Formats: sequence, C-alpha cells, structure tokens
Amino acid sequence: MSRAAPAENLLQAHERAKIFLVIGIPIMAAYGIAALRSGSWALLALIVVNVVIICASYVALRRGHHRTWMVRPGMATYAALVLYLVAHSGEEHSHALWFFAFPVVSVMLLPPREGVVWSGLSIATATAMMLLGGPETGTSAYSAAFAARFAITAILITGGMFWSEVALRVINPAVASDSETKNDGILDHLPGPAPVAAPQTGSSGRVATNAFEKPASVVPRSCRDLIGDFPYNA
Repeated sequence: MSRAAPAENLLQAHERAKIFLVIGIPIMAAYGIAALRSGSWALLALIVVNVVIICASYVALRRGHHRTWMVRPGMATYAALVLYLVAHSGEEHSHALWFFAFPVVSVMLLPPREGVVWSGLSIATATAMMLLGGPETGTSAYSAAFAARFAITAILITGGMFWSEVALRVINPAVASDSETKNDGILDHLPGPAPVAAPQTGSSGRVATNAFEKPASVVPRSCRDLIGDFPYNA
C-alpha cells in the first residue's frame, strides 16, 4: 500500500483487512477466553494488544490512512503472538500450527517483498526456537524433523503467496487495459453524429454556409436545368 495506491488497491486492502478482522477477532477472542480460564496472562495480554491494534489499524484504513506504517504495528504484535504460540505449543504442538497464518497475512496486507521479509524473519525465529528451546528454557520441545517440516511448509506458503500477489499485480493492469480496449471498440460502433463534410461550392461559386444550404453540385442535373443554380434556402 504505497502513498499513491490506486483505488482498486485500496479496495483490495479494505476487503482483505475486513476478512482478517472478521475471521481473526473471533479466533483470538476464543483463545483469550481459554487463556483467561487457564491463567495464561502473557497470552491473554498479547491477544488483547493484538485485538486493540488490529481494530485501530482497520479504523485508520477505513478513514483513508492507507500508508504501510499503519499495518506494521499490527503485524509486529501478530508476529509476537504466533511466536509465543510456537514457544508454548501445547499438546502435540497444535498451537504452533497457527503460525502458518502469518505468512499469508503478512504477504497479503503488506507490500509483497516486505511481507516476504517479515515472513522470512519470523520463520527463522520460530525454527530457532524449535531447535534451541526445550524444558530448560521453559518452552516446548520439538524434534529436528518436526522443525524441518515446519520451516519447509512455512517457506512454501510464503513463496506461493508471494507468487500469487505478484501475478495479481501484473494481471490486474492487463485486464483493465483489455477492458478499455474493448470499450473503445464498442464505442466505435455506436451511432454518433454524422461527419461534417468539407465546404463545397456550387456552380455559382458561392460556398454553402449552413446546414440548410446545399451546394448546387448535389442537385441532379435535370433539376438544375429546371430551377437553375441557386441555393435551396434562397
């Protein structure tokens, strides 16, 4: 979302932010209730901060503040939340799987290249936490095989999202240009005012000056023989 973002990109940003808001807030609320019941105050605090910042960013976006920096605070808090879920993944590492939503959101809501950077840094951090963490650090323990599969899957998701975003940005202008070309072709076939012919002179040498005055040359020769060379509006 650059400063000179076109109207269609703004509309896409609004729609994507709305989808993230509609889907993400209920999920975060459910996790917040579970964290409140279990006494996970750190998780609850992260969820509350995420909800507040995401809602504030969406309101700012709706009011026309479509700069990239409006998205970055929400992206940073969301990265902190998913990394916390990786560090404390629960039974069978089920919480860690929510991390895979981060590459999708970062590439969709940020400029694609910046989204890839955010996603890459988060993947590296999550993989390092898996390989270096454990009970001695107060985090979940992962096997090397799980960490490798996790990193490869996250990289593939990031690559697929980046390719789709770049392809979308290339295809959209082409579709718009093709639509304009088709519209121009349709307009060429629409009835319009008759072309204005160049002024002509009759045999009398006087130029016809208005629509009701026709040059004598357009009158059939037989009629001119009868009525002579004079304008019709005379």
